[in-house]
Amino acid sequence: MKRTEKKMKQKSFIVILGIIMIFTWSCSGRNNAGNTSESGEKSEGSSKVVENFLKEPLYIIVPYAAGGGADIANRVIAGYLADELGTEVVVENVLGAGGIVAATQYLTEKPNTNRVLFTNSSLLSYIPLSQKTKFTRDDYEPFFSLQVIQFALYAAPSSSGIDSMESLKKYAGENRIVFGGPGHGTPLHSIQSNIYTQMGADNDTVTYDNGNQGIVNLISGDTTVMSTAISLADQFVQEGSIVPLAILSANDYDGIYGKITSIKNYGYELYNDMLTMYAIRKGTDPEIINLLYGAFDRVMNNETFKAEMAKAQSAEYRNMNGREISIFLDEMDKINKVLVEGNK
Repeated sequence: MKRTEKKMKQKSFIVILGIIMIFTWSCSGRNNAGNTSESGEKSEGSSKVVENFLKEPLYIIVPYAAGGGADIANRVIAGYLADELGTEVVVENVLGAGGIVAATQYLTEKPNTNRVLFTNSSLLSYIPLSQKTKFTRDDYEPFFSLQVIQFALYAAPSSSGIDSMESLKKYAGENRIVFGGPGHGTPLHSIQSNIYTQMGADNDTVTYDNGNQGIVNLISGDTTVMSTAISLADQFVQEGSIVPLAILSANDYDGIYGKITSIKNYGYELYNDMLTMYAIRKGTDPEIINLLYGAFDRVMNNETFKAEMAKAQSAEYRNMNGREISIFLDEMDKINKVLVEGNK
C-alpha cells in the first residue's frame, strides 16, 4: 500500500513538473516573438544592438525641400514613429540633383547607423543604370515602402487641340512635339522621348522644376504634352484645364483620381511607377531592420495617423517589406535597362 502511494506521488510530481515546463516554455516563446535568431533562440548580442540603436535619435534623410509633399508626410510620420520607438525622430532635408546628393552622402554611413534614407525606385534603379554615380542599389537595404507614385501623360485641349492618345498620334504625324518633363537623365524624360519618337515625331523638351510649373507651361501652350504624378495633376483635371491621355503603368488606373487607360493599351510598354521607400545601409543587423519595419508598419496602421495624413495630403499608400521591395526593384531594373539602352 505504501509503495502504491509512493508511486502515485512520483507520478503526480512528474505531471506537475511537466505542466510547469510547458507553461514556462509557452510564456518564453511569446515574450521572444519577433526577437529570435535563425535557430529560434533569443540572441543576446542582437538585443544589445537594438538597445544601443535606440539610445540615439533616429534621423530620416529626406532629399526634398521643406514644405513639399514628401517633407510634410515624413514629419507627420516622425511624430508617431517617435512614440513607437521611444526615441526622438528628426527629419533632415538634404537637397541636390533630385536626390543624388543625399544618396551619395549616405554612403559615409556604416551598418547599424541611426540615419535612414527616404528614397525611391528611380534613384535606386534608373539613376545608377543611366548615370555614373558613386552608389548602386546594392549599397542600401530598403525595409519599408510608403507609396507608389503613378505618372500619366497630360494635354491641354484649349491650347493644343489634343484630348486623347489618338489625337496626340495624329498631331505627332504632322508636328514637332515639345514635351514637359523633369529633364534629361530622368525616367519621365526617356519614356516620353521614346514614345514620341515611336510616333514618328521630332521632339524636344522644356524642363520644369516641379510638376505645377510643368502644368502651367502646358496650359499656356509652351509645351504640347507633359507627364507628372496623377495626384498632382488631379486638381487641374477636375477644373478642366488639362486631360489625362494615358497612365505610364502596365495596368489601367481606377482609383481616387478617376479612370486612366494604361499606355500599354496603345502599344507602348514603357512604365514609370515610382516606389517611395525607406532604406538603411547595407549590412545592418536584421534585428534593427525588423525593429524599424515593425515601427513603420504600426504607424501606417494607426487610425489617428491615417486621419491626420488624410488632412495633410491626398495619397495612395502601398506598404511593402524588404523582400517585396526587392522584387519590385528587380522588375524596374528590367524596364530601365531597356530605356537606357534605347537612349544610347
